[in-house]
Amino acid sequence: MAKFWAVPVPLPPILVMVPPPLLYLAVFAAGLGLDALLPWHPAWLRSQAIHAAGGLALGLGAALAAAGIGVLHRRRTTVIPFGQPARLVASGPFRISRNPIYLALTIGSAGAALLLGRVWPLVLLPVPLAVMHRIVIPFEERRLRATFGAAYDVYCRQVRRWAGWTGGMPRRSLRRRRRT
Repeated sequence: MAKFWAVPVPLPPILVMVPPPLLYLAVFAAGLGLDALLPWHPAWLRSQAIHAAGGLALGLGAALAAAGIGVLHRRRTTVIPFGQPARLVASGPFRISRNPIYLALTIGSAGAALLLGRVWPLVLLPVPLAVMHRIVIPFEERRLRATFGAAYDVYCRQVRRWAGWTGGMPRRSLRRRRRT
Protein backbone atom coordinates (compact mmCIF):
# COMPACT_ATOMS: atom_id res chain seq x y z
CA MET A 1 0.00 0.00 0.00
CA ALA A 2 2.89 2.37 0.71
CA LYS A 3 4.06 1.97 -2.87
CA PHE A 4 0.77 3.47 -4.09
CA TRP A 5 1.57 6.74 -2.35
CA ALA A 6 5.22 6.68 -3.41
CA VAL A 7 4.36 7.62 -7.01
CA PRO A 8 3.51 11.32 -7.30
CA VAL A 9 0.43 11.05 -9.52
CA PRO A 10 -2.75 13.03 -8.85
CA LEU A 11 -5.80 11.28 -7.48
CA PRO A 12 -7.88 9.66 -10.19
CA PRO A 13 -10.87 11.45 -11.70
CA ILE A 14 -14.20 9.95 -10.66
CA LEU A 15 -14.72 8.26 -14.05
CA VAL A 16 -11.43 6.38 -13.58
CA MET A 17 -12.93 4.84 -10.44
CA VAL A 18 -15.83 3.30 -12.41
CA PRO A 19 -14.85 -0.22 -13.55
CA PRO A 20 -14.63 -0.06 -17.37
CA PRO A 21 -16.80 -3.17 -17.90
CA LEU A 22 -19.51 -1.51 -15.79
CA LEU A 23 -19.28 1.69 -17.87
CA TYR A 24 -19.58 -0.26 -21.13
CA LEU A 25 -22.45 -2.32 -19.72
CA ALA A 26 -24.31 0.78 -18.46
CA VAL A 27 -24.04 2.48 -21.84
CA PHE A 28 -25.11 -0.73 -23.62
CA ALA A 29 -28.12 -0.98 -21.29
CA ALA A 30 -28.96 2.67 -22.01
CA GLY A 31 -28.87 1.78 -25.71
CA LEU A 32 -31.28 -1.10 -25.11
CA GLY A 33 -33.51 1.27 -23.14
CA LEU A 34 -33.50 3.73 -26.03
CA ASP A 35 -34.34 0.86 -28.34
CA ALA A 36 -37.41 0.08 -26.24
CA LEU A 37 -38.50 3.73 -26.27
CA LEU A 38 -37.55 4.60 -29.84
CA PRO A 39 -37.31 1.39 -31.85
CA TRP A 40 -34.90 1.72 -34.77
CA HIS A 41 -34.20 -1.47 -36.66
CA PRO A 42 -32.55 -0.83 -40.03
CA ALA A 43 -32.89 -3.66 -42.54
CA TRP A 44 -29.14 -4.32 -42.58
CA LEU A 45 -29.24 -5.23 -38.88
CA ARG A 46 -31.71 -8.07 -39.57
CA SER A 47 -29.22 -9.96 -41.74
CA GLN A 48 -28.00 -13.34 -40.50
CA ALA A 49 -24.51 -12.41 -41.73
CA ILE A 50 -24.53 -9.31 -39.50
CA HIS A 51 -25.69 -11.40 -36.54
CA ALA A 52 -22.93 -13.94 -37.22
CA ALA A 53 -20.33 -11.16 -37.51
CA GLY A 54 -21.61 -9.79 -34.21
CA GLY A 55 -21.22 -13.18 -32.58
CA LEU A 56 -17.66 -13.44 -33.90
CA ALA A 57 -16.83 -9.93 -32.65
CA LEU A 58 -18.33 -10.71 -29.25
CA GLY A 59 -16.24 -13.89 -29.05
CA LEU A 60 -13.12 -12.04 -30.18
CA GLY A 61 -13.71 -9.35 -27.58
CA ALA A 62 -14.17 -11.94 -24.84
CA ALA A 63 -11.03 -13.82 -25.87
CA LEU A 64 -8.96 -10.63 -26.06
CA ALA A 65 -10.19 -9.49 -22.64
CA ALA A 66 -9.45 -12.90 -21.11
CA ALA A 67 -5.96 -12.91 -22.63
CA GLY A 68 -5.22 -9.38 -21.39
CA ILE A 69 -6.48 -10.05 -17.87
CA GLY A 70 -4.65 -13.38 -17.82
CA VAL A 71 -1.32 -11.76 -18.70
CA LEU A 72 -1.78 -9.10 -16.02
CA HIS A 73 -2.59 -11.73 -13.40
CA ARG A 74 0.35 -13.93 -14.41
CA ARG A 75 2.67 -10.92 -14.15
CA ARG A 76 1.11 -10.11 -10.75
CA THR A 77 0.10 -6.57 -11.56
CA THR A 78 -3.19 -4.74 -11.22
CA VAL A 79 -6.14 -4.81 -13.60
CA ILE A 80 -7.72 -1.86 -11.76
CA PRO A 81 -7.35 1.39 -13.77
CA PHE A 82 -6.52 3.50 -10.71
CA GLY A 83 -4.37 0.79 -9.11
CA GLN A 84 -0.61 0.98 -8.83
CA PRO A 85 1.07 -1.15 -11.51
CA ALA A 86 3.77 -3.49 -10.23
CA ARG A 87 5.25 -4.36 -13.64
CA LEU A 88 5.26 -2.99 -17.15
CA VAL A 89 3.56 -5.66 -19.27
CA ALA A 90 4.48 -5.78 -22.95
CA SER A 91 3.67 -9.41 -23.75
CA GLY A 92 0.59 -11.23 -25.01
CA PRO A 93 -2.05 -8.85 -26.35
CA PHE A 94 -0.08 -5.92 -24.90
CA ARG A 95 2.34 -6.42 -27.83
CA ILE A 96 -0.28 -5.09 -30.27
CA SER A 97 -2.24 -2.66 -28.06
CA ARG A 98 -1.37 -0.74 -24.93
CA ASN A 99 -5.04 -1.13 -23.95
CA PRO A 100 -6.20 -4.55 -25.17
CA ILE A 101 -8.85 -4.90 -22.47
CA TYR A 102 -10.53 -1.61 -23.44
CA LEU A 103 -10.22 -2.60 -27.09
CA ALA A 104 -11.87 -5.92 -26.17
CA LEU A 105 -14.73 -4.16 -24.39
CA THR A 106 -15.30 -1.98 -27.45
CA ILE A 107 -15.20 -4.89 -29.91
CA GLY A 108 -17.39 -7.00 -27.62
CA SER A 109 -19.97 -4.24 -27.20
CA ALA A 110 -20.18 -3.68 -30.94
CA GLY A 111 -20.45 -7.43 -31.46
CA ALA A 112 -23.25 -7.80 -28.91
CA ALA A 113 -25.20 -4.95 -30.56
CA LEU A 114 -24.84 -6.59 -33.98
CA LEU A 115 -25.69 -10.02 -32.63
CA LEU A 116 -28.88 -8.66 -31.05
CA GLY A 117 -29.66 -6.47 -34.07
CA ARG A 118 -29.81 -3.28 -31.99
CA VAL A 119 -28.58 0.01 -33.41
CA TRP A 120 -28.83 2.24 -30.32
CA PRO A 121 -26.01 0.50 -28.43
CA LEU A 122 -23.86 1.05 -31.54
CA VAL A 123 -24.82 4.72 -31.69
CA LEU A 124 -23.91 5.16 -28.01
CA LEU A 125 -20.64 3.18 -28.23
CA PRO A 126 -18.56 6.37 -28.71
CA VAL A 127 -19.53 7.43 -25.15
CA PRO A 128 -17.49 4.81 -23.23
CA LEU A 129 -14.86 4.94 -25.95
CA ALA A 130 -14.45 8.70 -25.39
CA VAL A 131 -14.31 8.26 -21.61
CA MET A 132 -11.56 5.65 -22.01
CA HIS A 133 -9.63 7.68 -24.59
CA ARG A 134 -9.90 11.11 -22.93
CA ILE A 135 -9.99 10.35 -19.20
CA VAL A 136 -9.06 6.81 -18.15
CA ILE A 137 -6.17 6.07 -20.51
CA PRO A 138 -4.41 9.44 -20.00
CA PHE A 139 -4.61 8.89 -16.23
CA GLU A 140 -3.16 5.40 -16.59
CA GLU A 141 -0.44 6.66 -18.95
CA ARG A 142 0.65 9.33 -16.45
CA ARG A 143 0.78 6.70 -13.71
CA LEU A 144 2.77 4.26 -15.89
CA ARG A 145 5.18 6.98 -17.02
CA ALA A 146 5.73 8.08 -13.41
CA THR A 147 6.34 4.47 -12.36
CA PHE A 148 8.40 3.08 -15.25
CA GLY A 149 9.93 6.19 -16.84
CA ALA A 150 11.97 5.65 -20.01
CA ALA A 151 10.95 1.99 -20.31
CA TYR A 152 7.32 3.09 -20.69
CA ASP A 153 8.30 5.72 -23.26
CA VAL A 154 10.05 3.05 -25.34
CA TYR A 155 6.98 0.82 -25.06
CA CYS A 156 4.74 3.71 -26.21
CA ARG A 157 6.92 4.23 -29.28
CA GLN A 158 6.64 0.53 -30.16
CA VAL A 159 2.95 -0.16 -29.46
CA ARG A 160 -0.06 1.95 -30.37
CA ARG A 161 -2.60 3.09 -27.80
CA TRP A 162 -5.47 1.12 -29.34
CA ALA A 163 -4.20 -1.38 -31.90
CA GLY A 164 -1.60 -2.07 -34.52
CA TRP A 165 2.12 -2.03 -34.73
CA THR A 166 4.21 1.11 -35.07
CA GLY A 167 6.96 -0.96 -36.57
CA GLY A 168 8.78 -1.42 -33.28
CA MET A 169 12.00 -0.10 -34.80
CA PRO A 170 14.32 2.13 -32.81
CA ARG A 171 14.39 5.77 -33.91
CA ARG A 172 17.92 5.37 -35.25
CA SER A 173 16.68 2.73 -37.71
CA LEU A 174 13.86 5.01 -38.80
CA ARG A 175 16.31 7.86 -39.49
CA ARG A 176 18.55 5.62 -41.57
CA ARG A 177 15.60 4.30 -43.51
CA ARG A 178 14.44 7.83 -44.40
CA ARG A 179 17.85 8.85 -45.73
CA THR A 180 18.10 6.01 -48.21
